[in-house]
Amino acid sequence: MFNVKEYDAYGAFGDGVHIDSRAIQESLDSAEAAGGGIVHLPAGTYLIDETIMLPNKVLLSGVGGTVFGRADLDISGTAPDKFLAQALTIIKLADNSDNIDMLRQKGDNVNSSKKRDRTFYQSGIENIVFYGNKANQKSTSVNNGIVIEDTNIECRGHCRFRNVLLYKMKGDGFYGGSYHHELFIDEMFSINCDGNGITFRGMDCKVSRSGSGFNGKTGIVITGGYSIPGSSSGGAARCYDLDAWNNEYGIEISDCINIEVFGAGIDGNRKSGLYIHPGAAGISPRQIQFFRAVLSVNSESGMGLHAEVLIEGNAFNIVFNSCLFRGSFVDLKRPSYAIQDVSTSPARNLVTGCGIARGAYTRGIINNTGIYSFRDNYDLSTNEMLDESNLPYNYIESDKYIIKRSDCYLTVNTIGKETILTLPPISETQVGKVYYIAKSDSNDVLLKVAPAQGETISGISEIGQRFDVLMIINAGSGWFSTKISNGSNK
Repeated sequence: MFNVKEYDAYGAFGDGVHIDSRAIQESLDSAEAAGGGIVHLPAGTYLIDETIMLPNKVLLSGVGGTVFGRADLDISGTAPDKFLAQALTIIKLADNSDNIDMLRQKGDNVNSSKKRDRTFYQSGIENIVFYGNKANQKSTSVNNGIVIEDTNIECRGHCRFRNVLLYKMKGDGFYGGSYHHELFIDEMFSINCDGNGITFRGMDCKVSRSGSGFNGKTGIVITGGYSIPGSSSGGAARCYDLDAWNNEYGIEISDCINIEVFGAGIDGNRKSGLYIHPGAAGISPRQIQFFRAVLSVNSESGMGLHAEVLIEGNAFNIVFNSCLFRGSFVDLKRPSYAIQDVSTSPARNLVTGCGIARGAYTRGIINNTGIYSFRDNYDLSTNEMLDESNLPYNYIESDKYIIKRSDCYLTVNTIGKETILTLPPISETQVGKVYYIAKSDSNDVLLKVAPAQGETISGISEIGQRFDVLMIINAGSGWFSTKISNGSNK
């Protein structure tokens, strides 16, 4: 073990006054030269004015670590004194440290002509607060916390980060770059950073009991391993007990597959709590599963501007199981939908066993685009069951209406004259897409459904009595329509 405060060897002060960058780096380099080991930072505040480079097979270990949660600790304001007073080992960025990241990987420089080609493996950090001191940095600076660079070669990291806090960075908190697979993150929190809180890429990552709040951008970003358009190596991440609060977006997932989240609290974010979409590589996420997540008040920036969950691109195989969608009953904070799916051709998405507060959203529970099955859910307010048959309808009073792919249940008042509803082009909806169209008025005029120009519809495509209902299905080569309820029997 290498102790940075053993004066004769390294000379670190840890008093928050003297600069300790060189002492910490020399300790790390000595551990590397010995073939690996532990560099210990006893309790204290270690001031740095240059980036710490963490070598392979070296653990940087402090005392204490993530300390917050008490009501008297200020984690969001400008004065961190009470908050940091609870910490034991703190690495603090010195004033006016222009564009300096607090820690990066040293790794093996495999190809000197490519600075970013560095392997990084079997290293770690534990029990340390990284304090970015952003209030005392230059206005033009970008100072990140821990940055594990993207690399251009295949490597598997087996790097571990436990009980680490990233606090008040003038940039991102933690960035785990591409190709550094098998990052293990446990009890990492990122608080009040100007950029994203925690970002991890690559394959087979595991994150547990971690969270991110009061950040300028997204709280937790899960994204693909490559930043090359059309490519993605991200996936197979397992996340347990995540928290994301008071960020721009809570959790953002893009360019990756096979992500499982077991337990999450996502609330009070300014836009959507969960945002699933194609990222820089243009890959729509798939096989995304959320179990026992709680989402609420995720539209802080304005009434109805954002959904609790927003899904874009061409996502499919997305599952929400045993989740709670609580929204908000305060008008200025109510999200638009619990789930808004605007994917191009989504399919096989499942919402099951979830509790949803029906009245806590400005537009409805779900816009139905791409939700393959919605079953065994219940209203949190009344404890009544919610299913596809009792979700709110879109009410229409117009003699001409072009059906949107996001529509599902339409209630139409013909207002006394023949009404024509035109279906979207069949290519814009997935096979199996279903529309339910009900006639609500007592006028004996026809409500007709017509296909887009050049397309076909077979079966019964018009109704004339009150309470008549048409069911229209995308059958692949054309639309099929049938009447499933006869108004005369109501």
